[in-house]
Amino acid sequence: MSIDDLRALDRVIEAKRQGLVFEGDGKRVIVLSEDGCHVPLGQIYHCSGDTFIIGEVIFCHATIEDLNSSSAAESREGIIPLVVLAVYRGGQISERIIRPYMFIKRFDLDGTPIFIETKTRYASTLNTLMSLKSAQIFVGGEDAPPDWLEAYSLVVADLKRFACLDWDSRLYDVVACWIIATYFQEILSTLPFLYPYGPTGTGKTRLLKTVIFMARHGFLVTDPSEPSLFRMADALKPSLGIDESLLGPAAWKIIRTSFKRGTYVPRIEKTGREEFILGLFETFMPVAFSSTEMPKELGGVDADEARCIFIFMQQQPDPAGRDPEERDFNHVRDALYLLRLGRAGDVIQSLKALENADLPFAGHEREIWLPLLSIARLIGLDVYNNILDFASDLHGIKILQQNPEERAVTRAMLLLFRAEYAGAVEKNKDAYIDSVEFKSADLREYIRTALEEMGEFDEALFERRWSNEKIGRILTRMGIFKRAKKGRSHYIVTPDKICALYKQFLVGRAVKSPSGVGDVGDVGVKTEEAASEKTPTQPEAGGERSLKQASLSHFGRVEKVEGEVSQKPTDLNSTPTTPTSPTQGTPDQTLTSVIQKMRLQFSGGPLEEFLNLAVQHGLSREEANSLFKHLVRDGCLALTPYGEWRWTR
Repeated sequence: MSIDDLRALDRVIEAKRQGLVFEGDGKRVIVLSEDGCHVPLGQIYHCSGDTFIIGEVIFCHATIEDLNSSSAAESREGIIPLVVLAVYRGGQISERIIRPYMFIKRFDLDGTPIFIETKTRYASTLNTLMSLKSAQIFVGGEDAPPDWLEAYSLVVADLKRFACLDWDSRLYDVVACWIIATYFQEILSTLPFLYPYGPTGTGKTRLLKTVIFMARHGFLVTDPSEPSLFRMADALKPSLGIDESLLGPAAWKIIRTSFKRGTYVPRIEKTGREEFILGLFETFMPVAFSSTEMPKELGGVDADEARCIFIFMQQQPDPAGRDPEERDFNHVRDALYLLRLGRAGDVIQSLKALENADLPFAGHEREIWLPLLSIARLIGLDVYNNILDFASDLHGIKILQQNPEERAVTRAMLLLFRAEYAGAVEKNKDAYIDSVEFKSADLREYIRTALEEMGEFDEALFERRWSNEKIGRILTRMGIFKRAKKGRSHYIVTPDKICALYKQFLVGRAVKSPSGVGDVGDVGVKTEEAASEKTPTQPEAGGERSLKQASLSHFGRVEKVEGEVSQKPTDLNSTPTTPTSPTQGTPDQTLTSVIQKMRLQFSGGPLEEFLNLAVQHGLSREEANSLFKHLVRDGCLALTPYGEWRWTR
């Protein structure tokens, strides 16, 4: 009697002891457990505490003999699914199993029945599945799986063999970690869309093929229908590549559900007995696009664009001179499948370690980047930092592309607050305002000014789109407190709220002052006129003001020191310096001189061009790189959708 038989007998005895045995109508029912866990054949994974299984399916040509047949020679040939399982206990692999699917549809994991099921059968094989040779290597257990750096190096080497991303070397790390993450999607629970975007001839399709053919269960399609999408997800759990496809609205609805695990598409199916069965199909799978259009143009919304990692493609040489094929990456996929089965526990631990990490973004953006950062953390610190830097840059670009209405309203509220404060100061130089109350109609002209500052004003569009009712809806959406007064809605905003909105929507990067200098963060912009003459609202050097007044009225930076707030007047047209200045030890005037020259000579371009120019002006390579990061962090430089760095203020 096998161990499985002994466990089954033990469950029957326990069921009888608990009174879970029922008889009637000539039948006996023995309740052994709850219905167990159901996992799809294309994505075998189940975790219970420190015990979990992870598996793969491969399709093999086999001869099937019927041992119960009267004829000993009776057999048939066909393609059968073969299941490979790794069972982890206490962080270590305790069992390595390979069996035909027909023999392992039900698997017991420490008393829990695991049902491996397939609602949709794939009639053929897939060239990007695990190879039989790799499955035998794993089950044999003789060779250790590749380490993380080794697997990463294989991916990057083949990525560079077919795709050129040299305008931003961090992209190699981002794309490589996305590819590796597809092999652990069920552990990571979310995976962002990878989206090469750009005009024709920039290598989008070549990059897409390279990525998908290296990914787990990579599958390239064009214009998939709605039913085929959730059926593909059910049968294979593929890494889906969609090339230049104008998706219909129904298909796009299915695609957007593939971003996160746990979303199901319900379908009603009729049986031969005239019964109707509700089927639930989980659509979670990695998806990469290649398109000349943004998700919104394909039928999506801002939320869909927020789920994407955009790669703004540029015209580059073709390294291989041809498009890749699945067979070009056989060795890479085999290494990654061995990594999936042999080092899955590492990913679980890395994900747990980062769940409470202090990242520079939160909410939805954190959810997008956590999977890639979890993989990068296992590879090395350099890769991790590169992805973190790129994530911060792309986050800024997305925000600038999105929420234009919220940005305009936020800027308008700041202008309104300044006007109210200036009026109060004229009457009383010591006036203090902790909030401003206004109607949506009061804000309308300030929105006009904000749009003019941003270079987005059009008189006809403004009159048509910016009604008082719409402004009220936007204010409510932004969480601005309101109250009813004489039958009208009155809104109340505080400086703290404006500061938070400024940072949330990166308003400072979109606004230009009359002198051409951009607004920054939660502070105002001092124009040349304001810098040359002292106004009644400008504090004396060393004077102390409240945070609310200083941050919105005095054109300076605010610094908190042990509960007290001190105001340090700062000319925002000059270059800010911090204790972590990249040229530590260099006189401030020298640094300012270098940056002034850079502003005149560097009109925009790749990072390497910026660094070379900084070196020509006397900085070391390390100082130039630190200066670049300092300027990006402070919002002085930003990456354009075309992959070039340009001054924002």
